[in-house]
Formats: sequence, structure tokens, C-alpha cells
Amino acid sequence: MNKVVQRSPEFMKVLAYLASPIIRLGLNIKVSGEENIPESGAAILAANHFSWWEPPSMIASIKRPIYFIAANDFKWEKRISWIVKLYGSIPVDRVRFEKKTINIALEKLKQSQFVAIFPQGGMQQKEITEAKSGVMFLAYKANVPIIPIGISGQLDPGKQWKHLKRPTINLRIGDPYSLPNIPEKWSEKKKLMLESGEDLMRKIAALVDPEYRGKYG
Repeated sequence: MNKVVQRSPEFMKVLAYLASPIIRLGLNIKVSGEENIPESGAAILAANHFSWWEPPSMIASIKRPIYFIAANDFKWEKRISWIVKLYGSIPVDRVRFEKKTINIALEKLKQSQFVAIFPQGGMQQKEITEAKSGVMFLAYKANVPIIPIGISGQLDPGKQWKHLKRPTINLRIGDPYSLPNIPEKWSEKKKLMLESGEDLMRKIAALVDPEYRGKYG
């Protein structure tokens, strides 16, 4: 795992304040469901991940610091890499969800912060697919509300920019919810985590445009 870039919430607030006008200069971000973002307390933000542009869209739209769990071997597009490097992230191995990643995320949540996850585990897909098991393990371990977020319109903003237009990003924030109590028996525990992962992806799918919902449409 790469070295974790630790940023204070105060630093992240200032950076988001400065970066948001720049992000919104290039993206017309339309936000709905802002009332579902609590003003205080921990939560997991679970969003789809189709392109480079979900994290900047979330930073520009959600008025609290967000600790993103991001792949440690990922090479960000130059236009937004400076934001990612400055803002910081919790690195994760895309092959296996390491204990260190979970511990860092849990620590942030204990500090009443937001931690953002992308349950699909990558951005190769262009539609909603199943949640990775490691993500659901973290969600159960954290025992905090989950806020589903669906983001649409971010697949290829370059086409719009070529015509001097701002692409429209629809960022929809769903109702916070809590996971059911997890049983002690491993077979029942595994079954419940799989079912909960499917439920989470259905909630995210309901928030993206219909053409991106995949099997959850």
C-alpha cells in the first residue's frame, strides 16, 4: 500500500472551497437530495464509479470533507490529479481489501467523518454491477449510516468541452439507511453481506439515469 496522505478536515474544507468554483466552471453539476446529507456525524457515502469525474463532483457538491477510498495504483487524469493529491485519500489494493485500509477508514468514521466508497471496486464498467465483498465488510464493521449516491452524465465530458459546452452532471443523493444486524454464524453472515450488497447497488442504480442501471434496471 502506498503511503497515506493525511489531511485535516479543516484543510480539506479550504481546498474544497477553492477547488469547487474551478470544478463547476467545467461541469454543470445538478444536485438533488442535499437534505439527505447530515450536518454532523459519521456516514459512508456509496457511489457509482464510471469515470474520473465522480470524486471532483462529490467534492464540489457535498459541503463536508470526504475521505475517499481510492486504488493505490491508479494513475489519475492530469486535469484532476492535482486535486486528488492535494485532497488526499485512503489507498486500497484493488486485488484485495487490506486490513490497513479498513482500519484507517474506521478511524475516520470514529472521528465522525465521511468516508466515500465505490462499491463496484473500479471504473471499468459503464453500468451498475455487483458490490465487492470487502466494501460490505467495511460497511458492517463500521456500523454507521450509508448514503447511496448516483452520478450520471460524466462519461465523456471532453465531447462537450470541444463544443465549448459544460457537460451536465446529475448527482442524486439518496436516503441514509442502516444495515441489518449481522448474525454470528459465518454462512448466515456471508449470505447477509451478499444480500446487503445487492440492496445497496439497487439503491445506487435507482439514482442513476436508466441506461446505466444494468441488471438493476
